[in-house]
Amino acid sequence: MTSLFDGIWTLYFICGVALFYAWDLFAIYCEPVISGSSYEPVPYFSLIVTSIAVTAGFASIALGLHKLKHFNGIGLIGTAVAGVATLTGVALVNLGIVDGGLTRLVVDVVTRLGSCWVIVAWGAQYARLDAFRITVFTLMSFILALAACFVALTSPQVVRVLLAALALPASMALLLLAARVELPAHEPSGKETFVDLTWRIILVFFLFGIVTWTGIPYAQSNAGGMLEMGRFVIVGSGGVVSVLLVLVLVTKGTFSQSYVYKIVLPLIASGILLVATLNIETHVGPALISIGYTCFDLFCFTLFANACRKTGTNARRAFGWCRAIESSTPLVAIILMTTVEGALHLGDSLMVNLIGLAGILVVVAVIMLDRTHLFEREQLNPEIEYPRAEVLYFARQCEAAIEQYGLSPREAEVLSLIVRGRSVPHISQRLYISRSTVKTHITHIYEKLGVTDRQEMIDAIESISLAPTE
Repeated sequence: MTSLFDGIWTLYFICGVALFYAWDLFAIYCEPVISGSSYEPVPYFSLIVTSIAVTAGFASIALGLHKLKHFNGIGLIGTAVAGVATLTGVALVNLGIVDGGLTRLVVDVVTRLGSCWVIVAWGAQYARLDAFRITVFTLMSFILALAACFVALTSPQVVRVLLAALALPASMALLLLAARVELPAHEPSGKETFVDLTWRIILVFFLFGIVTWTGIPYAQSNAGGMLEMGRFVIVGSGGVVSVLLVLVLVTKGTFSQSYVYKIVLPLIASGILLVATLNIETHVGPALISIGYTCFDLFCFTLFANACRKTGTNARRAFGWCRAIESSTPLVAIILMTTVEGALHLGDSLMVNLIGLAGILVVVAVIMLDRTHLFEREQLNPEIEYPRAEVLYFARQCEAAIEQYGLSPREAEVLSLIVRGRSVPHISQRLYISRSTVKTHITHIYEKLGVTDRQEMIDAIESISLAPTE
């Protein structure tokens, strides 16, 4: 792969994930394609049922279904069944044969179970890519999905029904094509585990999910709220994701992807939460929360895929567990709302208090995300003045990296020049070797450190923790 957009497989990846995201956004934030009042024998019944079903679906994949030999083929069959169920449900309700609310609930459960296979299968495919392509392709897919969803919002009912019915099986069909494409293998570094790299993200994802699912039912309870909210989410998240895509593309090679992952996007999300607390009594508040959560979901998808690639973790199993945790948040949110409201009788102020607390927790969790000590270096000797401390500490980290990753003496020499910003021609003259040999050494260094560019290499070195000097 010599180019970012090299080969037909790019279209498989971008369009396939875009179809899933379009379906997911439409299912959550837009008016249901099956008409009729929701089936709610008890408050939030439909949300509880779908949350339990989807959580069980992802957990089942993580527990054993990920081992199925024909996993993707079974997923295609399952999503085709979901599409038929959608078309059948719409037809039966429009003919007045069955109740709309109950039919909608059944179809939602069937399609959501099919979506479990789609997201896990695509997570496994994205784990075959390098970090930069994972990021760019996911952002591009989401922008394409937003455009498709916006068109569906302004289209006749038949277009909405077709999107709801065909998006998932079409996504799985493209996945089967993408899975046939051979990509360069990546050797796991073996230095960290999937849990080491992601547990902070999962924690924030869980907290963020709870606060989001206190806002969505609030909007659903108001007439016309979901249509207004859906448009707000599509336009707002489209703007955020577009900015992030430009940022990633423009800063490639000079600005680390990890900064986007660990700092930029989480701060955007937490900022949206805090702003939303000031305007919670309208649809704007829940919509702002959902914009942040939707963008954060993209962040989690890309980071989980990259973590699987770096550690060699079974991506299907990893995505199954991570998504099971995320899918349980609506149920946890409902339990939390009803418990707190019943115990403290907070009434309408409950939402404001919950979101304010969650906003604070997310900000705290963002700080916990820091793996490269961007906020402070706890292990520096306080008696040494900056910036000398930074230089000395980084030099020790380079020495540790040389030993930890088993660099050869020549690779160590090249590394010492790379981190100082020396060019390939300069290194060639300095070490009296050809430029092609320098490039070969750089490639070997990147492979041993499990990185793809100079900035990621520096981040990897800076992430090494050292004992304090005496």
